[in-house]
Amino acid sequence: MRLSNIKDERMAFLEFENALLKSIIDNIDEGVFVINEKEEIILFNRRSEETDKLKRENVLGKNEREVYPNPDDHDLLSYEMQVKLDQKPIRQQNFSFVRLDRKEMNLIVDIFPFYYKESLAAIYSIGRHARQIDKHIIRIKETGQENGGKEKDPFALILGESKALREVIQKARKVARYDGGILLRGESGTGKELFARAIHDESRPDGPFIAINCAAIPKSLIESELFGYEGGSFTGAERRGRAGKIELAEGGTLFLDEIGDMPLDLQAVLLRVLEDKKVMHIGGSKYIPVDFRVIAATNKDLWEMVLKKEFREDLYFRLAVFNLAIPPLHARGNDILKLVEHFIEKNCKRFNINRYPQLSPKVSDVLLKYSWPGNVRELENVIAYSLAMTNGDTIEIKHLPDEMRYTSNLLREQKANSCIKSLEELSNMEKIEKKAIQDAMSKNGNNIKDTAKMLGLGKSTIYRKIKRYEIEF
Repeated sequence: MRLSNIKDERMAFLEFENALLKSIIDNIDEGVFVINEKEEIILFNRRSEETDKLKRENVLGKNEREVYPNPDDHDLLSYEMQVKLDQKPIRQQNFSFVRLDRKEMNLIVDIFPFYYKESLAAIYSIGRHARQIDKHIIRIKETGQENGGKEKDPFALILGESKALREVIQKARKVARYDGGILLRGESGTGKELFARAIHDESRPDGPFIAINCAAIPKSLIESELFGYEGGSFTGAERRGRAGKIELAEGGTLFLDEIGDMPLDLQAVLLRVLEDKKVMHIGGSKYIPVDFRVIAATNKDLWEMVLKKEFREDLYFRLAVFNLAIPPLHARGNDILKLVEHFIEKNCKRFNINRYPQLSPKVSDVLLKYSWPGNVRELENVIAYSLAMTNGDTIEIKHLPDEMRYTSNLLREQKANSCIKSLEELSNMEKIEKKAIQDAMSKNGNNIKDTAKMLGLGKSTIYRKIKRYEIEF
């Protein structure tokens, strides 16, 4: 066969495949919206046309900020920016926007980065109306389409077999059957939101999961985020007003992360909403009935805050009908290695790495004995860093972040000197940890972000350790 004929057949197949994919994307129930690295809209399917009331010929090839010039009218832009910066997907995010006909729409979206030849080439969003998305979940549960005809376990995403983890999962399954408030306690990075989502999927799968981080939103905006507002009720408010997170949680779950950071004056209003199951917009004159379950999470000692009059006692007992403590990573034993396997596979797929490196015995020993102050989040960062450092099939001590290498040196010293007491070991480790941070700060000109990157930790962890060890800079 002539080369030209082979090329013609290949081009014909590619054209067929492209036409087929376009037809599938155009006929699914979800809206699909894709921008390239220049923020130009390169795909806008039929469902997106219906949802946004825009014609694709009027948006394709244009910068999305031209199509949606007011960011306040289309929250998706800020979520896309977050994905672009973090290069991590955002799943089941609730957002609202105002169409050109001024009608407010509420959607649930998944937003993903797309990599081509190891570079971020596009960001794509897949969304459904908040009222429609969970009908599909109900249909799957009713027909048993997953797991060979068995209903999918909502807690399956919480990886680990340790006794500490199994016990809290068992408790979470039980309390999911009841509609009382749930308080999830645990250090940062232990997976409190994973537990909240699992409880939601177990108890209210036919409703939305609405999350709000009380620590990440300025105090002046928490009230409007929670309760919504009427148009023109304050400077900067949208003309048509906006529904609050509580209202959007109708029929589902409201997840209040970092509840200990909620201002005292708002705690009284929240308590009233939880008692009456009614909410009033800022600037409004009527109550809106709303049915939702509340799950709160904190890394603080909330009861101590109650004793210090920093948190309302009546709200505490309303939120903590069921009180669950999520175990820190260092208390979960071999779960660490199970999570390592998961993060290696996840990152290799994400960066198109064909090999799946294994841990050397020394590295496994270090990971099992490390204190993990940043918990699962820190472990994921360590694995991502180590994969970037190694070109072979084995992750060695030299591929670990600086702080972990210091820990490995300490472990060798401990093995050589078996008479070191546990308290002395802890003290030495803290000294080494402090020295590692001081050295990294010095090398990076006291830049917190660069120091955190060098040590493979989060910025909040670095701030916490600087305060703990009284490091001056």
